Amino acid sequence: MNILPGIKNQAQKETLVHKLLDHRNIIKFIEYIEYNNHCFIIQEWASGGELFEQIEPDVGFPEMVAHFYFVQLIHSIVPYTFFPNFVFII
Repeated sequence: MNILPGIKNQAQKETLVHKLLDHRNIIKFIEYIEYNNHCFIIQEWASGGELFEQIEPDVGFPEMVAHFYFVQLIHSIVPYTFFPNFVFII
């Protein structure tokens, strides 16, 4: 069984985009491997786990915690938007 073309194409696109990202709040891309009909995207280890796992279902974060994560998210995304000279002040 071969890797489905759509899956392979999607993994390769993800790899190309991830290679461009370089920010302390974004997990680093390490390597893309195809082996034995499987695609692997190797990334740095995130010891804190996923942000989604930190959110209590149906409760959310206290406002200040949500603000902290939102600011980190915005600062990591802005350099890769179509507005490189735009400054976000939060």
